[in-house]
Amino acid sequence: MDILVPITMKSAAKCDKQCELQNSANHQILELQSLRAGKTFPLTNETDTTTAVAATHRSPQSAHGSLHIRINTMAIANPLLNFVVRGFQALFGIVVLGISVSLIRGHHWGGLPASLGFSAFVGGVTILGAALGVAGLFFSFLDGMVGLIVDGVVAVINAAGGIVLALKISGVDCDGDPTLKNRAKLLLNDIFNGGCRAEDECWYYYEENGANIMKSRCKSTQADCVFMFLTVVVLAVTALLAFLRMKKGY
Repeated sequence: MDILVPITMKSAAKCDKQCELQNSANHQILELQSLRAGKTFPLTNETDTTTAVAATHRSPQSAHGSLHIRINTMAIANPLLNFVVRGFQALFGIVVLGISVSLIRGHHWGGLPASLGFSAFVGGVTILGAALGVAGLFFSFLDGMVGLIVDGVVAVINAAGGIVLALKISGVDCDGDPTLKNRAKLLLNDIFNGGCRAEDECWYYYEENGANIMKSRCKSTQADCVFMFLTVVVLAVTALLAFLRMKKGY
């Protein structure tokens, strides 16, 4: 028994020394990591040191988990935002198509102006492009580069239609500038006058409310032009969203 007592005391002393060295090492490691992170941790005892070291070792996993949550949130939000943008694209296409069809129905004499036929085509293509964009959320082969190409074609068509209409109504005051020059532009414009059988014999010349009808058709043409350019802006947003999805890989 007397022989075992010194051995036991010696082992206990050795254990205490090892524990002290381990705690000191842990403390130094934590201080070094805290300095690198620009933070300080007041440590009062061995329990605080052990807890802080464990928390430091867990922090990379916690950060990774937070990053994963943010990525998942973006993956959900991005398709939802894309769906909303496609809704605006479809709405603008419906407006363009509706206005164009109304203007076409108001044309009575002579051949239909090419600009009106093209405007209706632009509206139809825009609606189709929106439908394909929504389908791309569910069918991967319609997303990515294919989706970007479709949006690019639709954007170019809308830009071309907007430019054509802008040139057709250039210099015309739809609110009814009483000057002879503006009246002549209204009367001689084949979109506004309803078609002509001769140079000075056009449909709305003989309508009781012909002047106001031509002003209304002029404003409708302006609206058609504006919505085409708005569609180009919307398609630029969809292209940006598609690029971000391709870059992030979702």
